[in-house]
Amino acid sequence: CVCVCEFVYRHFSHTQVTMGRHNNEIPHAHFYKDWERQGKTWVKQPAKKAARRLGREEKAARIFPRPAKGPLTPLGHAPTLKYNTKERFGRGIPLEEIKGASISLRAASAGVQTHPLTTRFSHSVGVAADHRRKKRSVE
Repeated sequence: CVCVCEFVYRHFSHTQVTMGRHNNEIPHAHFYKDWERQGKTWVKQPAKKAARRLGREEKAARIFPRPAKGPLTPLGHAPTLKYNTKERFGRGIPLEEIKGASISLRAASAGVQTHPLTTRFSHSVGVAADHRRKKRSVE
């Protein structure tokens, strides 16, 4: 056994261990011994899920009168023939429609008051306004 090892060391020590060529045996390189360095685990996934959920709840409580998923926008249809069967969210509500609407505010002692919506107040409550749109429907 000693003489075979010396023969192998003497004749093959200068070559690198690579993939075999032709119809030879595939070298048995043990690449899986240190997989923790290269491998990625999902151990923190449940904790990150809980942290994201708590963050969403904290944000919703922090910006309470406004909706947590962003400002309210109208539904509309896409413009071209290819996509006009699909509904999508619009950019905002027309200014005339916002000015015509009124919101009821409950005061501490006076009961219920109606307050006309303005663009600044609508943004603070979480309603998106679009100055480019025109109100065409007659209601």
